Amino acid sequence: MADWHTPVYSVRKEASNHAVENTVHESPTLGIDLTAGEHLVIVGSSGCGKSTLLRKLADSAELSKQNGNGFSVGLLMQEGALLDHLNVRQNLELIIRHANTNKSHVADLAELTDSLKLDPEILDKKVGELSGGQIRRIAIARALLLKPQVLLYDEPDAGLDVANLFTLASLVNSLLSTQGGQNQAAAITVSHNPIYIARTATRVAQLKNGVLETLFNWQTPANSQDQAQQRQAQLIARLSEPELATTQAALKSALKSTTTSLTLGPLNVYGLRITQFLKSLIGVLSGVLQPTRSFRDSLKVFAFGLGLSFMSGAVFFALVGLMLGATTLAVVKLLSDTALTGWISWFVNPEDILDMMGGRYALYLGPAVGTMLFAARSGGLVSNWLGERVRSRQLDGLRYLHVPVHAYMVTPLLLATSIGTALNVAWFTVAVWWGGVLGAGEFFAMTDAVSRLHVDLYDIEQSRALLKTVFYSLFSGFIVISFAFMPKTSGAQVNTDTTSAIVWSTICVALFELLIVLN
Repeated sequence: MADWHTPVYSVRKEASNHAVENTVHESPTLGIDLTAGEHLVIVGSSGCGKSTLLRKLADSAELSKQNGNGFSVGLLMQEGALLDHLNVRQNLELIIRHANTNKSHVADLAELTDSLKLDPEILDKKVGELSGGQIRRIAIARALLLKPQVLLYDEPDAGLDVANLFTLASLVNSLLSTQGGQNQAAAITVSHNPIYIARTATRVAQLKNGVLETLFNWQTPANSQDQAQQRQAQLIARLSEPELATTQAALKSALKSTTTSLTLGPLNVYGLRITQFLKSLIGVLSGVLQPTRSFRDSLKVFAFGLGLSFMSGAVFFALVGLMLGATTLAVVKLLSDTALTGWISWFVNPEDILDMMGGRYALYLGPAVGTMLFAARSGGLVSNWLGERVRSRQLDGLRYLHVPVHAYMVTPLLLATSIGTALNVAWFTVAVWWGGVLGAGEFFAMTDAVSRLHVDLYDIEQSRALLKTVFYSLFSGFIVISFAFMPKTSGAQVNTDTTSAIVWSTICVALFELLIVLN
């Protein structure tokens, strides 16, 4: 992959009686130069770095503010990358609330949806209810809310049928057409589809070996069906042979790298994942210090996370706790029946053992066992949910639209997971104690089991139950969220990282508990 230099942008606007010009200068190797209203489409073989180039451009958007207000670059991810736990309206309003700019530089939502001819009813639909074409239109609307001067499209045409391709092409052309000068934008698109390219591009360039080579400079989009078909034929003829050779070379290179990774692979992959985990952990730790731009949005994410981490598992923890508490008393009964035989039974009553034991068994079992169960059950849910948002690049979609991902989602989920763990441990501990009460009444025929198995402040202090609950909850929360926030490219990797979060949370809690007991 090419070694990209950091892009440096420059945006110029001349007086209204002159031609309006927005110029983007990239590194000399790539030589990107755009004017307002121009649509540059970049083609090239898979893996040559097209999407990487777009992300580099978007990552440097902070350098391209116009007079300190507003963002000049907006990136549209493949397949839209809308947040699927929100409806369409909430996806759009989220960008408005988190825009790190003067509100006068944010487009009006009602005017924008009207100009894009979006049905008002679509705003209240969930993302999962939308078609591919509708998702692309909503993603475009989301990016346009920040009034970008340069729009970056990462394969917006992927997976669309011909009808939706034509609709999308018309929409993109209308966005780049002259709109009184000031609102006119430029666009850079990565695409493989000649139908879409022929209808939208004003210039086509091929990315090869880190260099952009201009193939066609049509100046304007196709203004008729015949012209679009002619350009489409030119594209196919121009790209077919070079693309075939490039693709074959890329396949050979991929096979060679695969052979190398099979030879050296496991240790390299394991080391990479450890590095990624440490980076993710550091990111989560630093993200805790980031202030939120919308307390309401963060509170919603926190409530959602608390539902996943605590409410969804309340019955599970209660049943397991009751079973463990009753089993503990069954074991005590079995041991007392075995040990207190013969003349010893004249001096020791089994009930005296319960008086000495009290309810302290619940305080010693609750924090460690409860945290392990949380990691295996509720922590896995949180890790899997956040991991899917990472894999589908929904969080990248937010980041490229300048929403602080840590402040909006990661930190509230960390707090929810940690608090959810503590609540689960407390609930589980109470269930263990109550299971013991039920067991005492059943196995020892005790009518005053509640008073016999009492717990006081001294017991809580001696068992370090509160301290362990707080420590285990925070520790488990950081592990779960850090594994979930690691880079992911497949569903299998989401499951692997979720399992790793469960395993490492359990191992670490077990080791800490063992050290505490031994000391």
